[in-house]
Amino acid sequence: MIWRWWKKFKAWEPQRKQGWLQKWAQDRQKGKIRFVLREALLITMIYLTVNELFRSTVGLETIFVPHFTGFIAALIMWANNESRYRNALAAGGINPPQINAN
Repeated sequence: MIWRWWKKFKAWEPQRKQGWLQKWAQDRQKGKIRFVLREALLITMIYLTVNELFRSTVGLETIFVPHFTGFIAALIMWANNESRYRNALAAGGINPPQINAN
């Protein structure tokens, strides 16, 4: 039973990678600044929510640390995704994504 699920998962992997490539192609077309700001704000909101739930102290580090951490993490995410995207296209095993002009 587990082998059957594993085979289905492995058969689905190329479709999943192609879907990720499509989404990343759209994200990168919108621009690095937009991606970094969106992800940094998301990380900051998660950090501030957890801080509010468990610490409830507000100080200078509560303002700067989440924004700085979110910004650095978002830049790392961009670089990682861009590297994966270029490697997948260079490998040739995955079709280049078709970007709709919607």
